[in-house]
Order: sequence, then structure tokens, then C-alpha cells
Amino acid sequence: MRRQHPARVFITAQLDGESSLPVEVKPSGQLQSADSETFQSTTLGNISRLTASSDLLNQDWDAWHEEQARRKRRINEACMKITDPKKPSRYKYRNLVMRRKTLDHLLVDDIHRAIYCYIPKAGCSNWKRLWMILRGDSNVTNIFDIKSSRAHAYGPKMRLARNGVKTKDVLRKLLNYTKFIVVREPMERLISAYLNKIQYPNGQPIFQRRVLEYAKKRRQSANLTNLEWPEFLGYILDPLSPKNEHWLPFDTLCHPCVIDYDVIIKFESMQEDAERLLRLIKGPQYIHFPAQAKKVDSSVTKSYIENVSPTHIQSFCKTYSKDFEVFEYDQSKYCER
Repeated sequence: MRRQHPARVFITAQLDGESSLPVEVKPSGQLQSADSETFQSTTLGNISRLTASSDLLNQDWDAWHEEQARRKRRINEACMKITDPKKPSRYKYRNLVMRRKTLDHLLVDDIHRAIYCYIPKAGCSNWKRLWMILRGDSNVTNIFDIKSSRAHAYGPKMRLARNGVKTKDVLRKLLNYTKFIVVREPMERLISAYLNKIQYPNGQPIFQRRVLEYAKKRRQSANLTNLEWPEFLGYILDPLSPKNEHWLPFDTLCHPCVIDYDVIIKFESMQEDAERLLRLIKGPQYIHFPAQAKKVDSSVTKSYIENVSPTHIQSFCKTYSKDFEVFEYDQSKYCER
């Protein structure tokens, strides 16, 4: 049974290079606000007025706020260019809410009045673990005590628009809560998906079998142990292939041209962005997003795209063009070869 307000929550903290120790924290309060119907939306104009934890007030937030404002301006400008001029450039939240299935990737934390849109292969396993702690759904001493499989299985219970939640409440929270998204360079994300879901021996059979069926039509020697990166890329770009969240575009999963996100976290600056976000929503002071090694970088990406056909590159650039444009990633290194 879900615990609304745990009396004691322990997490593991890393302090000044010392060994990790369990630290007791108490659930924090909510952001200062008026009543739920009149609370002012935390959009571009008022993000700097969000309440931050007192111990960080003396730190230099200006540069980070400026970068967040710049990222959001970029989203607005890009969305105005790529949206069909015959349609409104920004859809009303109400229209989006009426298609509730489109909100499946929005996870809510009512304690801290926050909404997180998760994108697979952009740190979402750790974010889901962290979200369970913030919501009071787990009292583990270390977020890695929560298996990733459990965090993913628990995801539907954390959805903003889960079954039983009234449409008016979904809309109210979209308007009033702090909303954030975590994004990653599109090609790096796909390579990470290949390494994690397809490449032997780390791949998952459910995904491997689907790619194998595609590969067999082009290479008779293909089997579960030798599926190649170009075959995986060809599979996910094939319009006849089933769609999957692990490689669907950000635009499809999180609707950045519809939802006004208050914070845009980039995988490339995850540590600072995540820390600022946690303090911004008044998360417990000793909860931190864990540091993680980046297994796929620009050098790895370069080696992978060398064997991709021009046809697949062209299809990739078309499929993920909005992700590159909206979140300011450089697609010229792929699309202008």
C-alpha cells in the first residue's frame, strides 16, 4: 500500500568525498502557493520566483536561471518554426488532457508539486527510483536498493493521468506544478538503446527477436548473438516496425511544443541541472541524483555512424529533426555528411 507521508526516510548521501552514509531526512513542504485554483503557473516569466532551499540561496543561481530561460526561448522559437501555420502554435492543455494516453510519460509527485516527463535512455531508471523516494513510496537507504525493474513496473502508479484521476485534476496540476523534462543527444540515445536492448549478451530477447526478424530479411546469417547496429537502426526507422518508447522521439513522448516545461534538464549537464531542480522543488537536502558514467559520447557516436547507409541517415534526420531543433542539438554532423 502506498504511504502518503512516511515518518522516516533514509537515503545514502555522499559528503565531501567521504564514504556513503545513511542519513535521515524528513518530507519537505510544498512550494509556496495560493489555493489550488488560483496558483500561478511556473512558466518562463516566473521561474526565478520559485522557492529554493534556504541553504542554496547564497549560491549563484543566476547563470543557471539564465541558461534555463535561454533553453525555453529556444523551444518556443523552434516550435513556432516547425508547427503547421494552419494550426495554433501552442495547443491548450485541455485538448491534450482529453487524449490521456498521450500523457503516459508524465509522472507526478504531489508532495513537491512536480511533474517529470521521462524519456527512456536519458537517465530515467534513476529518476524513477528517485521519484519513488520523493513521493514517499519507498524508504530505502540507497536508491540502488530499488531495482530498475521495480522502478519501471511502478511507473504507471506514478502517472499524472493514471486511471481514476479526474480530468480537471490533471489539468490543474499541469497548470500549477513545476514541470521538467530530461533530454539527451538523439543519436547517442539510440546507440545507448542498441547497447542495452539489442547487443549480445546484454540485450533483451523481446527486443532482439523483433530486430532479428527484420535483419533476417536482409542477412540470412543474422542471429540473436550478432545483430548489428545498422540493422537495429533500420528496424526502428522502418515505418512498419512497432513503435516503442525506448526510441520514439521526444516530441512524441513529452510534447514540448504543447507543454510549457519550467526546467529543461540535459543529459550532458545532468548533475547540476538535477541538483538545482531538486532544491527548486524543495526536495530533502540530502537527496541527490547519483553520478553516472557516460558510456556513449561523441567519439563513440562517430564510430557507429560510419557504417550507416545514407538512406538510413536521411530517414534518421527526418524522424528526429524536431528533437534536434527544439533542444538545440547539432544534427549537421549526421545530416550534412
